[in-house]
Amino acid sequence: MRQYFITNQDTANVVSSTTTTIKTDSQKPIALTSGRTELRSVSFPFSFYSINTNNQRFQILEGINAITILMTPGNYNSVDFCAMLKTLFEAGTMAAETYTVTISNSTGILTIATVATNIGIRMASYKKAARVLGFAATDVAAAATSISGSYPVQLLYSKIFLCSAEISRQLSSQLNQYPTDKIL
Repeated sequence: MRQYFITNQDTANVVSSTTTTIKTDSQKPIALTSGRTELRSVSFPFSFYSINTNNQRFQILEGINAITILMTPGNYNSVDFCAMLKTLFEAGTMAAETYTVTISNSTGILTIATVATNIGIRMASYKKAARVLGFAATDVAAAATSISGSYPVQLLYSKIFLCSAEISRQLSSQLNQYPTDKIL
C-alpha cells in the first residue's frame, strides 16, 4: 500500500487524484490501494485567518516617509480590524499623527485619514494585502489627508475544497457530520 501526503500550498486549493498523484491543501495521509483511493483521515480547519503571513504587510506613506505595516494575523470584524490598523498606524507614525480608520457600512470601503499629514499607500508590491484592504495593487502618492480603497474590504476568508465525484461520495458521510465543511 502506498501512502501519499497532502501538501499544504497556498495557491493549490484543489483536491484531485489519480492512481499515482494526489494534490490537496492539507497534510493528512491518503493511501492508494488497487487503483482505488482510500481516505484514511482528513481534517479541515474550522477557519482560515483573513489576515495571515501571506497578506499582512504593506506600506503607508506620511508625506515622503514610508512606514511598513505588519498586520496581526487573525480573523476580524470591521470594528476590530479598524482598531488594529489605527493602533499599527499610530505606533509607526513619524509625524506623531492621529489616524482615523473606518469601513463604510453601506459600501465596505476602507478609509484612512489623518488630522494634518498627507498620506498615501504602497500596494504595488503588496498585492495580497491590497486585496484584503480593498485597494488596487498600485501605489498612491501622499497627496491628501485621507485615502480610500476602491473595493470592499475582504475580511471573510474562504477556502473551497474541490473533489472528484468518487472522493466526494466517500467523504460525504464523514463530512456531513460537520455542517461548516463544504465539498463541491
